[in-house]
Amino acid sequence: MPSVIEQLAAYATNESFEKLPDAAVRAARQAILDTLGVMLAGVNEATASRVRALVAHRRSSGEAAIAGTGLRTSVEDAAFANGTAAHALDYDDLQSSLNGHPSAPILAAALAVRSASARPARRSSPRSSSASRSRRSSGAR
Repeated sequence: MPSVIEQLAAYATNESFEKLPDAAVRAARQAILDTLGVMLAGVNEATASRVRALVAHRRSSGEAAIAGTGLRTSVEDAAFANGTAAHALDYDDLQSSLNGHPSAPILAAALAVRSASARPARRSSPRSSSASRSRRSSGAR
């Protein structure tokens, strides 16, 4: 018999967006928008600022974005900073059956992972970077 994690992985890989009930999609969208709103509102709170100051001292490849700022750090630290901002004002959602605030940690981590995977690859040649900048500034593609 497969383990619980194997069963969960099989379910997740076989699920598709199209199979989800409309009510679940609406609820998920509302939770995402709400969490993004409280995350962005919490960016300038003291606790979120302290976390950003902490992660700024770590050496990082700058692979993931900290939401609402121009800062980049590791995926783990971006998830930490995003989650802290989402919880900072204590307006994040509550799920009674889970006895917690599920959207803030899930979305914080998802945003960090997504921003890292969406980051363009670095160019290996300074010439190709300057040529690309020239094309962009002239409007060419």
